[in-house]
Amino acid sequence: MAHVITLAVVIAPIAAVFNWVLSRPRRMRITRYLLNEIFEQR
Repeated sequence: MAHVITLAVVIAPIAAVFNWVLSRPRRMRITRYLLNEIFEQR
């Protein structure tokens, strides 16, 4: 069950980012920059 909670915690912010991107497509550059930073931390 711990894995399910971890997935929920990881997916929640990603879903929020996707909603933000869809609501403001003009700021795709900023979103890509933030995503690059997130992937670099892994």
